[in-house]
Amino acid sequence: MKVLVIYEQVPEEIDFYVFKDPSKEVLTLMKDSHGSYINCSDSSEKDEKSILDLGEHFKDSNVTKLELKKGQPFKQSLDMIVQTGIYL
Repeated sequence: MKVLVIYEQVPEEIDFYVFKDPSKEVLTLMKDSHGSYINCSDSSEKDEKSILDLGEHFKDSNVTKLELKKGQPFKQSLDMIVQTGIYL
C-alpha cells in the first residue's frame, strides 16, 4: 500500500511524503488527521494530536519526502491521499 501525505504549512510551504506499507497505527493517524489542521478552529484536540503524532513518522525508513516543483507531474500509483497540516 502506498499513501501520499500532503502536509501544508499554511501559508509557507507544502511538503509531500509517500509512505510505503504504513502500520495500522500510522493508518489510523492518517485517517484521524485527514482534512484537519493545527491552529484551525474546526479541528478538535484529538485531530491536532493525530497530526502531531503523524509528523513523528515522517522520518521513518518506509517514508520518502518528495521534492515536487510547480507544474511537475506526479507519476506514482497510490492507494490513499491524506491532506493535513498547520496554520502558522
